[in-house]
Amino acid sequence: MRSLAPIACLTLVFSVVSVHSRRLPFPTPEADWYTFESGIGEHLVMVKGMGDVNGDGYGDVWVLREPPSTKSEGTAYIYYGSEDGLLDDYAQSFEGKIWDGWFINLDGDQYSDLCMSWYREVDGRYAPTYEQDLRFFRGSSTGLSEISGMRLVNVQQKAPIDFGDLNGDGLSDLIRVTYVAGHTDYRLLVHYGSSSGIEATPQSISPSDHLGYEAIYAGDVNGNGYGDVVLTNRYTDDARVPAPVVALYTGSPSGLSSTPFWRKQYNVPKKDLMRVYFRRGGDLNADGYDDVILAYPESHLAPCIGYGSSSGLTLDYSWDIPWAALVGDYNGDGFVDVAATRHSEGHGADGVNLYHGSTSGPSSTPSQTIESDYFESSLGEYIAYIGDVNGDGGDDFAVVAPGYFCNGMAFVYHGTPGGAVLKRRSRAPSTGQGSISYRSGKILYHGSGGAGVDSRMRVYTTMGKTVAEVEMTGAGKVQEASLDKQGKGAYVVDVSSGNGSIRKTITVVE
Repeated sequence: MRSLAPIACLTLVFSVVSVHSRRLPFPTPEADWYTFESGIGEHLVMVKGMGDVNGDGYGDVWVLREPPSTKSEGTAYIYYGSEDGLLDDYAQSFEGKIWDGWFINLDGDQYSDLCMSWYREVDGRYAPTYEQDLRFFRGSSTGLSEISGMRLVNVQQKAPIDFGDLNGDGLSDLIRVTYVAGHTDYRLLVHYGSSSGIEATPQSISPSDHLGYEAIYAGDVNGNGYGDVVLTNRYTDDARVPAPVVALYTGSPSGLSSTPFWRKQYNVPKKDLMRVYFRRGGDLNADGYDDVILAYPESHLAPCIGYGSSSGLTLDYSWDIPWAALVGDYNGDGFVDVAATRHSEGHGADGVNLYHGSTSGPSSTPSQTIESDYFESSLGEYIAYIGDVNGDGGDDFAVVAPGYFCNGMAFVYHGTPGGAVLKRRSRAPSTGQGSISYRSGKILYHGSGGAGVDSRMRVYTTMGKTVAEVEMTGAGKVQEASLDKQGKGAYVVDVSSGNGSIRKTITVVE
């Protein structure tokens, strides 16, 4: 971790540039890692994690800094994790008019891959309000390299884009939306992952109720073992879109359903008519079903939590905490925790409150507060769950403060590892032979069938991070995958073989 030494900041006073060296009031509690490198004029706007691009077993993060003008290019940085956390120096950087980035799995190996979106250049100029290109980068022991011939162009910019595994093959599928009919109707497109990469020709779905203004990969909401997508509309409170609607489209072995599994009208403040965001919540109450968070960014009112179930989402408006984001199981008690940005009148974001999870969902009172005396730091403007960057089994998260050190800083907090005892039933169908169990920190697969049947067992978190992978030869044996370095929480176990496949979700609670 860097020492909190005095930092120089360039300040413009009466058109004269002067350099002031002083000790900045860093957030309390002290972060485990922070960064502030940037080119002149680049502002830190985003941090994303949950990837291991070099396969060393430690989570890596993607940091985006943007210029103040669309005429200039920004930079995306890759920081590697290590036993001590993120390394001080970035491992790779990519320059250009980069809009966003996603860690994905293109080929099912131990290396995370990356997709980044670029503003599309039209007639020598960037067109930030019209189109973007998606470029794909493959992970390896030496880092990321762009995949030749794999690029999606003319993708509508500012339209929703997300990734997740919808058909259970272990590969990331691209979920995106295109506008039709004057930005009140939408088309949902799904490009499935394959052995050769993201398929160029998508599945096309035309939702009703003007759904598609927001689209997210929501995890496994209905508990059938496959990832789902949540859509909402752009409610305008007039004849164009008369009611706010949210719908759940479910995954299956054949892909995403073309009709909603569940749909419902929801409550929305009028101030937020044009800006309502759904966020993936993970399994907030540890019942085996993934949940979502509905946020109202304009009014800063309390969000709605959509709890997953076999019949869809149950919308709960009782949690009185605004603008919340998932941060994984930060305290290692087996429940997903949530962080929420604090706002002060006239100054925007000014800190972060952390709420521990439970069987009834997030707590109503914060267990920890991250705050700073640095004026207009915008601490907590962006919060991100970043996986496990120091390999201790705990979930880590990052807090972005765009106002720090002129151009912004990111602060990383390491989570606490949990313990290990199984307490979960199977909730997904199985087509294969054999059984899955747990004992003394290990996942056990009891195979069956003829000898010589090859199997592959993969264990991953409900957020999609692979924590163990075993190639197995022969049947009738007990094969094992160790969870010794992992903490409490829910894990999905997939076993595929010539006899079929088995998927089971378990939870380690102590």
